[in-house]
Amino acid sequence: MSARATSDRWLIALFVGTLIVAFGTLVWSYRQIDRRETDLAELALARNQMMVTNRLDALFRMTEEDLKQEARAVAYMDTTDRASVLDRWQPLLDAHWEISAIRLADELGNELALSRQGTGLMWLETREGSRNSPPLVTLLDAGSQAVGVPDRPMNDTVHDPRQRIWFSRSLEIGSREPVWTLRRYPDDKAILQVSLLIRNPGPDQPHQVMMFDIDLSRSNTFHAYRADLGVLRSILLDDEGSPLVLMEPTDSLTRLAVEQARETWSQVRSRRTFRFSLGSKDHMGTVTAYPLNGAQLLLGNFLDLDAINLWTGPERRMVLLFGLFLTILSGLLLATWRVRAVVRKRMRKQQRTNRNLQRKLAKAIGERDVLNREVHHRVKNNLQVVSSLLNLQASRLQEGPVRQEFLRGKRRIDTIALVHHKLYGSKDLRNVDLQTFFGGLIDSLNEMHRPVSKAVSHTISVHGLVADQDTAIELGIIVCELVSNAYQHAFPHATGGHIDIGLQQVEGGLYRLLVKNNGKGLPTDYREGSGKLGLEIVDALASQLDGSFHIRTNGSVAFEVLFRMLRDSASPDPVTGDVEPNE
Repeated sequence: MSARATSDRWLIALFVGTLIVAFGTLVWSYRQIDRRETDLAELALARNQMMVTNRLDALFRMTEEDLKQEARAVAYMDTTDRASVLDRWQPLLDAHWEISAIRLADELGNELALSRQGTGLMWLETREGSRNSPPLVTLLDAGSQAVGVPDRPMNDTVHDPRQRIWFSRSLEIGSREPVWTLRRYPDDKAILQVSLLIRNPGPDQPHQVMMFDIDLSRSNTFHAYRADLGVLRSILLDDEGSPLVLMEPTDSLTRLAVEQARETWSQVRSRRTFRFSLGSKDHMGTVTAYPLNGAQLLLGNFLDLDAINLWTGPERRMVLLFGLFLTILSGLLLATWRVRAVVRKRMRKQQRTNRNLQRKLAKAIGERDVLNREVHHRVKNNLQVVSSLLNLQASRLQEGPVRQEFLRGKRRIDTIALVHHKLYGSKDLRNVDLQTFFGGLIDSLNEMHRPVSKAVSHTISVHGLVADQDTAIELGIIVCELVSNAYQHAFPHATGGHIDIGLQQVEGGLYRLLVKNNGKGLPTDYREGSGKLGLEIVDALASQLDGSFHIRTNGSVAFEVLFRMLRDSASPDPVTGDVEPNE
């Protein structure tokens, strides 16, 4: 036997052995796909459960804090007449859409209640448990004005708040923390009620209980969440497994899927993941406990597995096809060396084509930069026209709050125009030098706020950071709003002061903008004064940057914005591939 034949036999044996190993690997891989589908689904469910739990925690904690605050206010109020109570309760209902009613009752059966009624409100007063006279009801519009006949008696004269579960539970538990109860209506609608016992200091004064009705259907906590792994949905159950609130269905099968998930879990009663089918679709779900003080709830999450099947479906088909094509792999390997030269030739041609495309793309990006500058210039001009119109309108108004609001609006539009003007003058709109950009903005603001700005110094330190034009616009408006606010309110005296502006990278893609001044500080009602809108604008802009806005006072006033770049300044250039690192 020749050496070549021996070599061929060894080559065939090696090839057959390789095929056996390859087929064994294919069988093992196919079995691992099911395991990977389950792991992906459990991961998606766990992330959705954590997200919904965090939303519920934030909602319930905020509600409890509002309840405690209102309870403390009631405990120290000299009178609980309608006007005083409405002044506190109506803004609370306006600010918290999920609160549908506020009630205050005492041990004598007296009750004051303000609840939503259609597009308006309903005011109810009960004296001594409606024993001597029926409760009086007044329908109010959004402006607290009576609609129809005020103080009309209710038909039902038996309306004793002491017979309500929330009242008795608060007295029974006697805790200084809010107590949660659940109330179901005949139409199967569920309302969570949180109440708090108010202990009056006087021995002859009755204890009071304040309660909020929480309608979770008004909250967006349970909206369907579409992720890469599929559509995730949530359901809140009572301790018996009956649903409290569902998300609004986005298709005709959504509510059926939720009901099927609840019925399946009611049968297995498992806290682990479970599977169920709806028609031809497979789903996976999980139910976990969500305890509240006084109430035990259950939080369910389930996932449509179609998206995961779509992810793994190509992999399954690929495994099967790979087994089929594995038998002809030897012929392809033999033909490979014959086409290597052709492949290399094509690669060189492709490289030349890529270089030509890169040059064309660089030219197109340069033209785009020119168009961007023209857009910023036109935006600045249009904003100046709007500012002139507002100034003309304000000049026709008499001195007063309305004219001041027009002027504030004009100043904010001037600020936005200033940001676009400075951005228009930047050399590179893809990587804006924030040190130069902020410096130009502050110099212009100094001119706008003279003579106050003459006695105010400032420093800017951005550590050489650059940003894309979208992030630069947001940051520029934030800086202008905070610095303008400091000029207008922080330095009322001729002694002047100092404003410090700093920007630095905290960690990873997180950045911190700090605007600090040593002025007179913030008043106690700074969230209600003339600067309220400016702080709300800064908060909204911080949210657009996927960040948050904080205020700190410690001898000086510091406004902090934690945010993320819309496009990280260290990302590669789309044309050259070069990376510009952060300093």
